Amino acid sequence: MTEAKEVQNIIKIEIKVLGRVNQSDIIGAVFGQTEDVLGDVLELRKLQKQNKIGRIEVETEYTPEGTKGIITIPSYMDRTNTVIIAAALETIKKIGPCKANARIIKIENIKEIKIKQIIEHAKKVLEKFMSISVDSQELIDRVSAEVRMSQIDEYSDDKVPTGPSIDRFDELIFVETRNDLKNMLKCGIKNVVAFEDMSKKDTLKKLADKHEVIVFINKGREFQVKKLLEFADVDSYTKPEGNRRIHELESKEIFKAIRSAISAEQIAAGSHTHRTESHRSSVPQQKSFQQKHYQKSHPTRQRQGRDSREHKRYEKKSSMNTKHIEFFNQKKKELANTNQAYVIDRKMQVLGKVPSESIVETARGLNNIYCIIIDGEIPRDLVFAAEKSRIKYLVGDSCSARSRYVNIIINKS
Repeated sequence: MTEAKEVQNIIKIEIKVLGRVNQSDIIGAVFGQTEDVLGDVLELRKLQKQNKIGRIEVETEYTPEGTKGIITIPSYMDRTNTVIIAAALETIKKIGPCKANARIIKIENIKEIKIKQIIEHAKKVLEKFMSISVDSQELIDRVSAEVRMSQIDEYSDDKVPTGPSIDRFDELIFVETRNDLKNMLKCGIKNVVAFEDMSKKDTLKKLADKHEVIVFINKGREFQVKKLLEFADVDSYTKPEGNRRIHELESKEIFKAIRSAISAEQIAAGSHTHRTESHRSSVPQQKSFQQKHYQKSHPTRQRQGRDSREHKRYEKKSSMNTKHIEFFNQKKKELANTNQAYVIDRKMQVLGKVPSESIVETARGLNNIYCIIIDGEIPRDLVFAAEKSRIKYLVGDSCSARSRYVNIIINKS
């Protein structure tokens, strides 16, 4: 084993001499003036022979007042014996004919030095690892996006391009091109149909009869909505902000555009387009409660088919009130002044209680959440996360956001 590996402590002593002396004078004083102080057991020459201390080194420089230097002594002994030797060196008061003063600067523990070096090295490794992890996460996100984009399905014998299993959705989003459809899938939105050149009118009409339909169209392409209205029962339409195109939008931009959808009646009335009559046998539930409930609404439809559908919807609202309102009220009261949130599944069972500040990440990471009840304001990011995770209800004290997909219930109890 080498000397460097055996060293446990390093003594650093500052020496000041009122006169000019050389290094050998200082080393001689170190050995000579500590003999009577340390005794036979800790006598420095014996300790060197026993390999308990190392080579004594002195660095000096001359000043107008005399000589100043640093004495360095490596010690292979424990901290207690090392401190005794260091304290003995402070008794040096004279070197040759000159007065001197010695004081301990520090006693370095090799183990502590190594620990500091390890910590610094670990920080650098961790920083490098974290940067690699970010790159890896980006890779994972890109792969996930590519997988979602590859989930294009074909509906019916006409092979209309759609997202996967669109029959399970109450609401569909009609876009014009396959590229628009791919970007919607990339953003995790699956209830999408590409109507393309409208050559498959029968299939598009059947889909519109069975589902609520939002047409998502690029700016300047509003005439496509009018064409769809000639044969399909379209409920509303929207377009991206500014000059952005659907195929280049991020998910937040898509959700923002969809939330601002307006009734198709407006574009139909403005162009005197004849609307096809609705033949939907079933419609999605739009649930309401006694508390303030934010939800996008459309102008009242004038035809008998629409009125009949609205009547059915009203009956479903009432049924929903009696079934869940009491449960939501009870859980909201339990959360009062706790700064916590309940996560509820579709069986109306509490999956867990989490801190309000963590609820957005929870909503993004879990599946099959039916409702989130929060003590306090419903954050805008939670609304976005709920839309993406298809959460039906958010209950809280207040909310500045709006949503077409999530029922937002305000309850300040």
